[in-house]
Amino acid sequence: MPIVPLQTATNSTTSSTQTASITATFPAAPTPGNLMVIMVICVAIGGTPVITTPAGWTQVETKSGTDGYISLYDRVAVAADPAAVTVSKSATTGSWAITMYEFPGMLAAPLDVHTSAVASSVTSEASGTTGASTQAYELQFAGVGIIGTWAAAGTPAWTPAGFVKLNDISTSTTTNTGGVSTAVNTVSATGTATATAGWTNSVSAAATVIATFKASVWIRPRLDNPISVKRASQR
Repeated sequence: MPIVPLQTATNSTTSSTQTASITATFPAAPTPGNLMVIMVICVAIGGTPVITTPAGWTQVETKSGTDGYISLYDRVAVAADPAAVTVSKSATTGSWAITMYEFPGMLAAPLDVHTSAVASSVTSEASGTTGASTQAYELQFAGVGIIGTWAAAGTPAWTPAGFVKLNDISTSTTTNTGGVSTAVNTVSATGTATATAGWTNSVSAAATVIATFKASVWIRPRLDNPISVKRASQR
């Protein structure tokens, strides 16, 4: 069973509410030490405004394609972190979709391996394959940004087996639509990682990212079989 987020925050804008920034807000401030992840897409017909990394966050992967730009960011929460995080871009033109998660049980420096890929006129897009992970027990986070007719494309599905979808967030512009889909998997052996998102009808462009994060010692037994503890009287 995958490690699931403690909190999720989403937001989106359309062509009628174009802004140079977008904010995602958790229900409560994150717990210090927990991993936070942001997946964001900017749909900008006729251009690709650059997305600015939020202060204190790390850009894990970023890709630009036909009329769009996606980025994946991570951060380990500290005591002063607020519930809200704002992401900005270099121009007002275009619309947004953002999703943000808080995950428990990660190491102090959790990011391990990651990669991404982008293609045009596709019905699926693979992330590519990462290098080998450095420890056995990890969270795999995957996200795809789609530029195209989101409703007509069909709901994205994730492979390989083990990936569990978190959510789909769509946005639109005057002539195009787009959105973000995310999924997670939990593994208990070292190795490479890859993920593929697929849908029914072709879209203008899509970019898929994957990143793995190292789980802390206390959560490792929960990733496979639970530990059975017997009382002395039962032995």
